[in-house]
Amino acid sequence: MKKVIAISLITLFATAISCTKESKDGDWDPMKLSKKEFVFPAEGGTDSIKVKNYSSWWIEHAFVDKNYYCDDFRSTKADWMEVVVPDDKRNWVFVTVSENTTDSIRKAYLEMTAGDIFKSIPITQNSK
Repeated sequence: MKKVIAISLITLFATAISCTKESKDGDWDPMKLSKKEFVFPAEGGTDSIKVKNYSSWWIEHAFVDKNYYCDDFRSTKADWMEVVVPDDKRNWVFVTVSENTTDSIRKAYLEMTAGDIFKSIPITQNSK
């Protein structure tokens, strides 16, 4: 009988200690990224960013040349760039840009999300 009471008290005490800090809905840690932005040369290319503290994230939208793009949550394509979150690497995002043959710098923003947390990532491509 003493054994049952002791186990019950230990269980009750452990439960009380583990629930002392109440987590609120929407109380998410900010995304920690491998880098803050994408910067491409005029020749174009592919680059990636990894989110370090969430195992999966997806595309909310891309803002390119005053237009919003979001084909689906894993990829989107605009005139000069393509964005992909691979199925086998869901905490990565890959951006590919085509050659910039203009005299103007290209700018875009990629809005990513992992539930209730959002991150805007600037994308810049130098001019020729």
